[in-house]
Amino acid sequence: MDADTMNLNATLTEADYTAVRRFVSYRYGKRHYLLLAVWLIVMLFNWFGYDEPVIFKIIGCAVVTGVWFLLAYLLRLFHRIYLKASGKEIRNILGEHTFEICDRGFRETNRAGTLETHWSGVHGVYETRNHAFLLLKSGTAHVIPKAAFASLAEERAFVEALENKLREKPSDARHSTRLTRPDSE
Repeated sequence: MDADTMNLNATLTEADYTAVRRFVSYRYGKRHYLLLAVWLIVMLFNWFGYDEPVIFKIIGCAVVTGVWFLLAYLLRLFHRIYLKASGKEIRNILGEHTFEICDRGFRETNRAGTLETHWSGVHGVYETRNHAFLLLKSGTAHVIPKAAFASLAEERAFVEALENKLREKPSDARHSTRLTRPDSE
């Protein structure tokens, strides 16, 4: 890490990718509430929509719940198989990354190109034991593996620099993220 420009070179692994997916899905996972609401509506329709004995309503609710969880599991399983087979989602995420804190925003560069996010587009900085996450207002995040830092002091300096930039960000600026791809050869 270069202390003057606040650059950090890191190698992102599949574990880092999994960590950011989990963090973002739990932080911004509003679809879980939507699925719960739809399930509740189906259950209420099942309970109040038919004039059947209570035992049949209980059995119906149990069957609907079982089918609901089975479908959710199968969708997740097929999605994971698709991602593993195609490699589409993680092809450009894994490998060498350079993170840079600058006055205009946060810049992440990898083999796919450069992604620059203005400070007004950043929601906040969050830390876990192994990662720091720069959560964006768009619902995604930059993941910074703490293993990339040579010392705890470097880690703290980088995270504090992120937090300071967020405190200084202009509130009226448009939030934008710009992706610049490297020239094709």
